[in-house]
Amino acid sequence: MTNGLIQNYTVTCNNSEMFTFDVTTQDQQISVTLDANFNFDPFTTYECSVYATTNGGVGDASEPSVATTEQDG
Repeated sequence: MTNGLIQNYTVTCNNSEMFTFDVTTQDQQISVTLDANFNFDPFTTYECSVYATTNGGVGDASEPSVATTEQDG
């Protein structure tokens, strides 16, 4: 652990910060489900990545995960 413990994770979609959440456990995997509260546009493709922040700075972003929202109606 050269850079220290992970302090938080940040999720970005289409190069915009969506949300940040603090780490309170030392779990090796974290799963995040984005829901309708984030007001994603219908029938739009999003590329989302995650990066971690430690006291050593910001880490590299993950490979993007690509998904397309459903059309309204």
